Amino acid sequence: MNKTIFKSSSMRSVAIHNLFNRTSIFEPVQDRILNNNRSYTFKDSLFEVQIFGNYLNHSTDYPLFAMLIRHWRNAKANNEDPQLLNLPLKEVKDLLLQANKGTRAVDFKKIKASLQRLDTNRVSYRLNSKAQNKVFETGYFFEESPVLDFESKEIRFSISEFIEELYMPNSNISYLNIEELCNIEREANKALYKYLSTHGTVMIDFKLEKLSCVLGLKYRGYSEARCREYIVKSLKELQVLGIVRAYKWRKESNDYRILQSKYFTAKEAEFAIKHAKSNFKFSRI
Repeated sequence: MNKTIFKSSSMRSVAIHNLFNRTSIFEPVQDRILNNNRSYTFKDSLFEVQIFGNYLNHSTDYPLFAMLIRHWRNAKANNEDPQLLNLPLKEVKDLLLQANKGTRAVDFKKIKASLQRLDTNRVSYRLNSKAQNKVFETGYFFEESPVLDFESKEIRFSISEFIEELYMPNSNISYLNIEELCNIEREANKALYKYLSTHGTVMIDFKLEKLSCVLGLKYRGYSEARCREYIVKSLKELQVLGIVRAYKWRKESNDYRILQSKYFTAKEAEFAIKHAKSNFKFSRI
């Protein structure tokens, strides 16, 4: 087994590069515009990303992408040839379609459409760090277009060299619970859950502008007031689900203090919401 890659035993811990977690490559999208094309630049203190291709959502596209990444990395961990891989459709159906009451044809039409959207996307990115090369790295997700084979009940795919090189340092990776994400309702809630999941216990303060960018709101021309309304609705719903313990909008700094339940008890959150030191003093998040 490759010692530099850990095999993932389930979809509860999948290594996803933060290029896909902390930018708007995947964003909350309404079904009516899901297959539309987009072309814009995401930029913050960590990444500058030029995004081209169909919109990518969190209900189907992100979980399916995560499944393909997990399958590819497990093959590498087992020292298997990862050039052409086969993902059983049953695994996809169990994760994405378990709550769907549609017909089999409708179910797999949804998977095929998601693969096509993923295949259209081209990304150019660079890290905004003085220590990093300022040249943009550009590529697609797949070396060749993935194939949904109904007869053999599998998805055949090959991960691109672009993704291979992105994962090569084995850093800037977060381990996401994709099963939990799939059980969350509403696109916005899934997106915010994904983003928060990439931050540890000391990362508790998030600028409104940053959250607006990650959720794709900034690129739709939403006003600041509309963005706050959108974000607060998701925070309330994640709090009901027990994912967010407490949150507070800090008007003077125009940011949100967000305390995740996995890091704070109710008693700890009561103190931290008012008195914990801000991560802005030592972080560019």
